[in-house]
Amino acid sequence: MTDSTVTGEAKQSSDTSNAEISPGTDAQAPKRGRAAVLLNANAKRVTPKLMAKAAALVPEDELFCTHTFEEARQAAERIIAQGFSMVFTGGGDGTFMGTLHEMMKVIRERRQAGLPAELPRIGILKLGTGNALAALCGASGGSGVFQDIRRAGSGGCPLTRTIRLVETDDGILAPFVGVGLDAGILNFYVEKKKAAAEHFYGPLFEGAFGYFSAVVFKAVPKYLFRGHTTDIEVIARAPAWRCGPGDVLETEPAPAGTTLFRGPVLLASAGTTPFYGYKFKMFPLWNKAPGLMHLRIVALAPGTVVLNLPGVWKGTYRSPLVPEFLCTDVEIRSLNEKVPFQIGGDAGGYRESVRWKISDSTFDLVDFTPPDRQLPGV
Repeated sequence: MTDSTVTGEAKQSSDTSNAEISPGTDAQAPKRGRAAVLLNANAKRVTPKLMAKAAALVPEDELFCTHTFEEARQAAERIIAQGFSMVFTGGGDGTFMGTLHEMMKVIRERRQAGLPAELPRIGILKLGTGNALAALCGASGGSGVFQDIRRAGSGGCPLTRTIRLVETDDGILAPFVGVGLDAGILNFYVEKKKAAAEHFYGPLFEGAFGYFSAVVFKAVPKYLFRGHTTDIEVIARAPAWRCGPGDVLETEPAPAGTTLFRGPVLLASAGTTPFYGYKFKMFPLWNKAPGLMHLRIVALAPGTVVLNLPGVWKGTYRSPLVPEFLCTDVEIRSLNEKVPFQIGGDAGGYRESVRWKISDSTFDLVDFTPPDRQLPGV
């Protein structure tokens, strides 16, 4: 584990945190320079009106509106090559993840060629659906995104929230990952949206209605009426600490190779940020210890989740049927069928096994929250 440094006005109440906030000292502050704005034109909240307003406020050579993966790649190349010290991503957690991956690829290629390349500080605009990372960083919604850009670009957001991410066995980085119910809904939603795209009713399956239909036609029959669960085995591939009553960590960790859980679950997930989306606090122990991800295994009956939804949503509900761990490396194996998998709120298909590790690298995010309004643990 590594030490977590939290200093200045943004000091957290806990001594350690997966997401560190540090003031912009001379050593830590990004170099003064230009800030790029990258908007994912396919994101629902990135409307033509919003893009037009962005074009009127942001210099042409600092604004990137992408429609395809190729355009996103080209934008990443220009942002790194031109040495932007900050980049704002608009389009949600998926846009952040995609932009980050493309910029990291460009950085590796440039460094191999002996060219200078540095990862800029990233500001996440609240233009997605769930906005897990935008909520973590205190981003504004609606027209407030432009205020966030102006404040941060003029030095009005000096705090940096440094985070680690969860890395999958495919090398994909995300703030959270999961298998089970939530992943099943996402995969079903994507499958139905693709199937409907060729028909006149295709637009009906976009956005909230499509997701709602996935819940009604897939989740409710499968998990509520039939009582379907996913049988999994969770294995620690590095020491893992179990969280006991009062969220106290066990003194001795379970050694690598230990089976942490085996049996039917509703879902299992891990994250380094508190939220799943919509401020659903899935990972209340996200900042319990530095360099660790919060693993939650939900073996509750669906009806129990519904009856305790307020506590579940706020992250205050605890139960022996929700074993929780802080760890760096775990493997999830299916015991009965391929499990649906999600990565940062995006459908990831179906797998017989998945492996999640804490990222070796840390990433600097712009924290838009004024220093005097910082709250412990977000």
